[in-house]
Amino acid sequence: MSDSRYSYDDNAEVWPYFAITLVGMVLVPSTYVSAQRILANPKNPEEGPEGFKPANYEEIKNFRAKERRSRIFTKSNLVIILGWIALAGLVYVIKSQEAEGDERQVFDPYEILGVSFSATEKQIKSTYRKLSLQLHPDKVKNLVNTTREEIEARYVEITKAYKALTDEVTRENFLKYGHPDGPQQTSHGIALPTFLVEGKGSPIVVSLYAFFVGIVLPWVVGSWWTGARMYTKAGIHQKTAAVFFEACAKEQPHFLNYEKLLNTLSQAAEFELLLPKNRYSPEYIRELLDAHLDRRPVENEADKLIVASRSTTILNGMLDIAAAFKDAGLCQRLIELERCIVQAVPMKDQAYGEYLQLPGINIEDIGPNIENKVTKEIQSVCGKTIPKLRLLKAFFRVPGENNVVPPQSQAHLVIKFAVMPSGCELPEISDDQLEDEDLDNPKILREPLSTNNTDDEIPNVYAPYFPTPYKPNWYGFIVSERDNKLVDGPAELTNLSYQNLHLSSKQLKDASSIRIATFKIQLTTMTPPAEGTYLFKLALLSSGYFGCDIVETVAMKVENPPPVKVEDDEYDISEPEEDSIAGAVEQLRGGQTKQEKLPQQDASSDEEEEDVSDIDTDTDDED
Repeated sequence: MSDSRYSYDDNAEVWPYFAITLVGMVLVPSTYVSAQRILANPKNPEEGPEGFKPANYEEIKNFRAKERRSRIFTKSNLVIILGWIALAGLVYVIKSQEAEGDERQVFDPYEILGVSFSATEKQIKSTYRKLSLQLHPDKVKNLVNTTREEIEARYVEITKAYKALTDEVTRENFLKYGHPDGPQQTSHGIALPTFLVEGKGSPIVVSLYAFFVGIVLPWVVGSWWTGARMYTKAGIHQKTAAVFFEACAKEQPHFLNYEKLLNTLSQAAEFELLLPKNRYSPEYIRELLDAHLDRRPVENEADKLIVASRSTTILNGMLDIAAAFKDAGLCQRLIELERCIVQAVPMKDQAYGEYLQLPGINIEDIGPNIENKVTKEIQSVCGKTIPKLRLLKAFFRVPGENNVVPPQSQAHLVIKFAVMPSGCELPEISDDQLEDEDLDNPKILREPLSTNNTDDEIPNVYAPYFPTPYKPNWYGFIVSERDNKLVDGPAELTNLSYQNLHLSSKQLKDASSIRIATFKIQLTTMTPPAEGTYLFKLALLSSGYFGCDIVETVAMKVENPPPVKVEDDEYDISEPEEDSIAGAVEQLRGGQTKQEKLPQQDASSDEEEEDVSDIDTDTDDED
């Protein structure tokens, strides 16, 4: 029976590996998350044509620098740095620590005797005889760099190896237990020194264990759970979501105009957490929002930038709530409000937003001659920056059906469009370029929306008045033309190639050089049960740019698929005879039947005549 004992890590052979594993499990993912946050830090605002800078350029620059510092110099990053220092110390301990004591090795008699695995018994005896003459303690006289104890241990070892290969009992122990002496001592290691478990340090270990398990761990889990419950999946505070939901339920979504939406946004709980208590109030937040939209400086410019930068996230969360109420108008107003905040355009001047988003065009320039303010340099630069979406084709598709939308089927809307520079005419696109190339792809047939957002990532929007870099989205909606209710959406278009914006004027006139983009919106409800033509409104709205939206009426023609034609004669079902039961039923339906063919007399075989006679007789009996 093996001797089972516990051994402690007094020589620091095991516990550094145990510690480095625990530290690494926490440190590596935390470092990755922190690095992602730091790399996403806002850069300095870009300058437009002729070195255009907004009036609050320095304030925006300082705000972004403060944001970078606040994300780098945090308590969590300090803990991560200390963790890496501790990890480096553990690696140094592992590298520099020399293990004391004998290491457990596998007993290999062939290696000990220096013979091959295929050696015969005669070769083993001959080798053992030579080694025993060399290493016998009584015959070794001159010991050079070797003690007598080592010689004796070596002699015992080769003797055990020899017996393990020749003696039956010793060999049986070796084959059964892996050692000629039988079962060996089993050691269960504990990755802690003895003094921490059995000595005076034992209370320290127990106290630390109780502290981490009873206090630290519940506090960490509770803090995480409280933070997770405090915000919705869309990233807005629960109180903010409740205020907006209550406004939608009480006042009805179609009555929430821009003014009421701004008041609701001013009551967001996020601003109470971000601003000092002595300056926070919904009225103060509303003043800051109005000042940002009007491009007016305020006394606390930093507060205005904080409110503006946080507003887009709050509006995105409100959009999810508005979609649940199926009000297309409210969803559109929320996106337009977000667009106005990004470009710092007053709500009453949205009609001029396509001009006000250009660098160097101010609110004071609004008027009948505003087009004269847009110079050729501004047009050329912004033509490569601000995209224009041109709808080419939009149709409903059912996977597996060839250009047919059957009743009660699962369909999706396919949108074909081109991203073009502003002021550029779209060349005539051939039908071949608009063909649906995914009809024969089994993977696309199973997952039609897998082709969405596989393009290049959309670059940040050019918004000189917005305090942080902003990545725009296009939100796709399918709206019923009958009652203007939301059928499906919002579907987010987050990846879009700007390849066409960088083509030359000659290439833009060549239709083959134009890159066609495709976006699909899945219908969560089945198609109508009755055949007919149903009208829907497609809305593809940009959250960052004016004049880039697609709003178009799309028709869905619901019809039954044509019957399948079987060309093989083997499976051809002929018309029933008029005297049969099937023929009578077919005549009632108004179908065609064929007359009964009388048997023809054939002198070639009397047996055939008898067979035909039998068949006719049976038929008459049945009739």
